[in-house]
Amino acid sequence: EVPGSLQLTAVDGQTRTLDEWLITSQMLGVVLDPFTYESSWILETAGRILETFRGASVRTCFVVTGTVDEAKQFCGPWVDRVLVLADPDRNLARAAELEALEDGPAAPSTAGGHA
Repeated sequence: EVPGSLQLTAVDGQTRTLDEWLITSQMLGVVLDPFTYESSWILETAGRILETFRGASVRTCFVVTGTVDEAKQFCGPWVDRVLVLADPDRNLARAAELEALEDGPAAPSTAGGHA
C-alpha cells in the first residue's frame, strides 16, 4: 500500500503529499529511472500514451526517480506537456513494490491511486 503521506515534488518546485495530488482524480503515472537506457528508450512512447489520456478524468504524470533537476534534464520538453514528479529516494517505487525499478532497469507502471 502506497501511503497517502508520501511526498512528491513537481519540477516547478511544488511539493505535495500523494493524497493532495489525488484530491481531484486518480493518477496514471509512468515511473522512470533517469540513469538507465531503458527509461530513455520508453520516454517518447510513454509521453504519447500519457497525452492520449489528457482528456480522461485521470491525472497523468511521469515519476522520475531522481532530483527535480535530474527530472527536468531527463524529461526535457515533456516537462511543459505532462506533469513531472521527482522521487529522488524512490519512496513511491518502493511503496508500490516496483521491483524491476528498485533493482535496475525501469519499467513503465501505472498507478490508479493508492490502496
